[in-house]
Amino acid sequence: MSFSKFMKCSTQLSRRLSNFEGKGTFNKSAFYNCTREKCSIVCLRKKMNVELKKICEISKMNKRNYSSECENYEFKAETKKLLQIVAHSLYTDKEVFIRELISNSSDAIEKLRFLLQSGNIKASENITFHIKVSTDENNNLFIIEDSGVGMNKEEIIDNLGTIAKSGSLNFLKKLKEQKESINRNNNINKNEIDNKINNNNNIDVPIEGNEKSQEGDIIGQFGVGFYSSFVVSNKVEVFTRSYDNNSSKGYHWVSYGNGTFTLKEVDNIPKGTKIICHLKDSCKEFSNIQNVQKIVEKFSSFINFP
Repeated sequence: MSFSKFMKCSTQLSRRLSNFEGKGTFNKSAFYNCTREKCSIVCLRKKMNVELKKICEISKMNKRNYSSECENYEFKAETKKLLQIVAHSLYTDKEVFIRELISNSSDAIEKLRFLLQSGNIKASENITFHIKVSTDENNNLFIIEDSGVGMNKEEIIDNLGTIAKSGSLNFLKKLKEQKESINRNNNINKNEIDNKINNNNNIDVPIEGNEKSQEGDIIGQFGVGFYSSFVVSNKVEVFTRSYDNNSSKGYHWVSYGNGTFTLKEVDNIPKGTKIICHLKDSCKEFSNIQNVQKIVEKFSSFINFP
């Protein structure tokens, strides 16, 4: 509205300036006419300044509310090819994607455990380790979220932008480098909770006790991990926020599996990672919570957070 008013005032001002400049005679009547034109021009200029200020204020508000625009990225050439393989022929047993995503969530929690124990991250609140799976049959969605370490912008681009690169493998490398200098307790007390479906179609994935080493706990090299979600999805969204003490920003990652992805800063999301799979019409069974529960139980032996 302010912009249209501004343009209207601008047009009127141009006309009046033309009239004012076009006055060729200066008799008494013409003098009064010119004076009126001059007053009108001054008033129009004031109106234009008011509308211009409004436009500037609106611009500032929009900048505050939408300070982060989507950034577009392309997967590397080899990644695009591998994505096509993943989406069309890698898994004949499509339900395996659930195992892969839960395995990644388990990795993220193990990473956070280690970073907390080693003092690399200091938690400002009590952390409840959990992996939660939910579905939405009406919108054909499969959702998994965890309270793991999360990712910052660089990690998202690095780990989700390159299919052949495993964030867990990189973490293992760092873990081995620090192994001699860090005294870790491998016997971790883990809370146990029952597998259940609550009224909100949620499955709380239990944390089982295990005395394996950190290296044994991290199984990110299992298959192609995250990208198996494109076996059943035509769109995948990732909301993530890192536990890094220097990072307070969250991020929203989106890809249709077509060789590109977008990344945007978002506010007010919890630390950890949430993945939303927009299922293909041929894979609607994975939006049924009863079916998903059976699959979770089937693959529970592969991970510490089945």
